[in-house]
Amino acid sequence: MEPLAHKVRPKNMKDFVFTSENIVLKEYINNNNISSMLFWGPPGTGKTTLAKIICNVLDLNFIEISAVTSGVKDLRECVEKAKNLFLFSKVRTILFVDEIHRFNKMQQDYLLPHVEKGTLTLIGATTENPAFEVNNALLSRIKVFKFDKIPQSEIKKYLLNVCQNEKIVIKEEIIDFICNISDGDLRKALNSLEFLSKKEDLTLEEAKKLLNKNIFYDQEWHYNMISALHKSLRDSDVNASLYWAFRMLNGGEDPKYIFRRLIRFASEDIGDTDNKALEFAIKCFQAHEVIGLPESEVILAQLIVYLASAKKGNKVYVAVNKVKQTIKETGNLDVPIHLKNAETSFLKDQGWGEGYKYYHDLSAEEKESFKQEHLPEEIRSLKFFD
Repeated sequence: MEPLAHKVRPKNMKDFVFTSENIVLKEYINNNNISSMLFWGPPGTGKTTLAKIICNVLDLNFIEISAVTSGVKDLRECVEKAKNLFLFSKVRTILFVDEIHRFNKMQQDYLLPHVEKGTLTLIGATTENPAFEVNNALLSRIKVFKFDKIPQSEIKKYLLNVCQNEKIVIKEEIIDFICNISDGDLRKALNSLEFLSKKEDLTLEEAKKLLNKNIFYDQEWHYNMISALHKSLRDSDVNASLYWAFRMLNGGEDPKYIFRRLIRFASEDIGDTDNKALEFAIKCFQAHEVIGLPESEVILAQLIVYLASAKKGNKVYVAVNKVKQTIKETGNLDVPIHLKNAETSFLKDQGWGEGYKYYHDLSAEEKESFKQEHLPEEIRSLKFFD
């Protein structure tokens, strides 16, 4: 039996869900302004579907291969088919390469002359950052279009329409649940709908049990789990910190969000007690950007172990809060006159900059006892960082 996700796959522009990032493609297709391009975005956002729609709309030949299982020999065959088809029937070919980031340099280089000559139109699809995964030579010859996660409201609209057309009876609260856990992946949402629709008189609680519990991850869970992660790190509980971080990942959380929170933690709860923590957190985030999931899972774990094990201190965080509160309470206090910038002779005559001591002009003896006021007089006695 044909899977639901395949059966209801959009076959025309009207039914396709465009997002704010790829809506520009609509105009390109309508104007028949199609050249070689790369579709970059998470799974289930319509990369393959749109490539097929382009072929249908523009009446082009469509060849689909996967970079996981194909090599140069397969590419050569595709090129020959495209050449012969155009030679004998004047029909152009779109070569769709799924997971194009899996091609090595030689395989990507093989495509270059054929893309340049227009032997075929290449549409590559990737879930990885093309800046790191696609050769610059190929990247410079194709247009890159970003595909965003599909908004929950659009997924719900799509599922309700499918239910109506396919005579599927399921409670709306269960559809809402499916939309919550789909993480912007329409294919995942359709697969969940198909699975749950086979159960009669299904309740929401039963639906949650039938689907993997670990992927139930709505906004409430999002905030509760990041709170649990932060507090586990603060209390130096390595095991709990790893658990909550990977629960979030398993629930579909954007790994960038977790890395950003860990970078914040390195300053808020470690701060000047270990200045290397912030540096290490940023390096781990950069490493994730380079290799992506699932390879970067071990990098995330390494960072969590480091932060949880590090000596804790929140003096920098406390200082920031004190400064902000003081500014809120005292308003626009004036800059001490000796610190003001006397750009003109008039301002110098007003006393701006008068009495300021330039540290580097002081003698060694003067530097030892040097003291100069820098805060407004009204708050001079306050200490923000102890």
